[in-house]
Amino acid sequence: MSRFVKRSIALVLALIIMSALAACGGSDGNDAVSEGLEGANLKVVIPSHPNWPYRDEWISWQYVREATKANIDIVAYPNADFSTKVPLILADPENVPDLICMPNATIVNQYVSQGAFVAIDDHMDKMPNYTNFWNSLPEEQAESMLRIRRAADGKTYFPQVYGRQDTINLRTWLYRKDIFEKNNIKTPETMDELYKAAVRLKRLYPDSYPLCIRGFFSNGVDLIGASWKPYFAYGAYYDFDNDEWHFGAREDTMLDIIKYFKRLVEEGLIPPNYVTMTSTEWTELVHADRIFIFPQYQVQIDLLNAESRTRNPDFTIAAMTPPRADTPTGQNMVAKSNVDPCGYVVCNSGNEKRISNALSLLDWFYSDEACKLLSWGKEGETYEVVDGAKRYILNDGENVESRYGFQTNSLIVRIEPEAVMAGFSEEQRNSTDFILAHTEAGYNPVRWVGFNEEEEAIRNEIGTALDTYAQEMISKFLLGTEPLSKWDDFVNTLNDMGVDKLLSAYESAYNRVK
Repeated sequence: MSRFVKRSIALVLALIIMSALAACGGSDGNDAVSEGLEGANLKVVIPSHPNWPYRDEWISWQYVREATKANIDIVAYPNADFSTKVPLILADPENVPDLICMPNATIVNQYVSQGAFVAIDDHMDKMPNYTNFWNSLPEEQAESMLRIRRAADGKTYFPQVYGRQDTINLRTWLYRKDIFEKNNIKTPETMDELYKAAVRLKRLYPDSYPLCIRGFFSNGVDLIGASWKPYFAYGAYYDFDNDEWHFGAREDTMLDIIKYFKRLVEEGLIPPNYVTMTSTEWTELVHADRIFIFPQYQVQIDLLNAESRTRNPDFTIAAMTPPRADTPTGQNMVAKSNVDPCGYVVCNSGNEKRISNALSLLDWFYSDEACKLLSWGKEGETYEVVDGAKRYILNDGENVESRYGFQTNSLIVRIEPEAVMAGFSEEQRNSTDFILAHTEAGYNPVRWVGFNEEEEAIRNEIGTALDTYAQEMISKFLLGTEPLSKWDDFVNTLNDMGVDKLLSAYESAYNRVK
């Protein structure tokens, strides 16, 4: 039995005992939290999404204030500025907020060793709803979600959220279903079939680039590399099948991927600027019927279909099976990206009362009351029941985020997955299970593992330099500004820069939570 499993069992037992003691007190967690927060003053810092910027009149936050009886002051910063605001906020210990809604674990882990945040493990007596909720889920599911939020010291400073994990950031291969059906083209299941389909589409639509990736690194190789080799990424990645750490840029698999895409460029089957293509450039090509196959977010199904069907009712973007590489390790899968990165941290203000209030508010978000209230709101106000199913009350063109504030990053601590799906069209909802079936189970620990100070120093020094150099050279190989005859020199340079030392740091960090 691993140390991690022993620690988890001990923690679960402790939580169960605490829950039992709370139940013996004669009041449930919701009542205790509401009474404890009545009249409390809390300052909460949140990010504001450009598509649905925070508004003071959002009814969702009104519901929070009514339910908790707390005075909650919201300070919202634009998403684009948030990462630069965090260090400034934390640099003033006299005026730190009580809670900050953070965009990802990477930012949080940078400040854990500085004592900026409170470990909820040290205050579980104030977290009965959190405890009860995670204990209500199957143990394997709960543990797989909880462990990716543990810091280097094994404690949780950035509690896991629940509800959007099956759909948030879900990505796969999408295609123009109507174009394929109109021309009787079979959807490809291998990379060779994908190439042949692209060739045929190019003949039918000479001005098109049948295949497109919007940004080769951000939306490309780390997602579709799994089609060549399980869990492959161009940087550091963990092979869950063989329990090994690798650096993809120095592997033959990376060379195979480069050769594949070079061929696409040479034959005009992919835009020549695909490595650095912007979102605007990509969207224009989609709407102009000039690209037909692309790896992208699931939400693009609804977004693109809604925008384009006003001019072309037949326009249909749909999910397709990820094509596998024609290699022994090829598979019809994409990398796992559907993980909700957001959540709250409790700031270490040094004031016991403030910390207690912040923990109580955070805990309330995990309660059944909060889940129902922040998933749907109130019947007749924010939703109605139609044919036995809940449906948001919205005007044409509205969404639940912009109108009510529901499902924005600061209010998704615990919500019903059904509420998230309610915002999708039937087409998009029906694609979810299909996409998940073709998504790898393991989530690259590079994106979440907590480093200690020594490991963090290695990542900052070696990891950043390696990533910069790898992207630069891979881009040159792809675009033909560097010949593939220099591949071995490239790999040797990566090794000399300290790849193995970086992987050792990742291995050390990951072994603590493995």
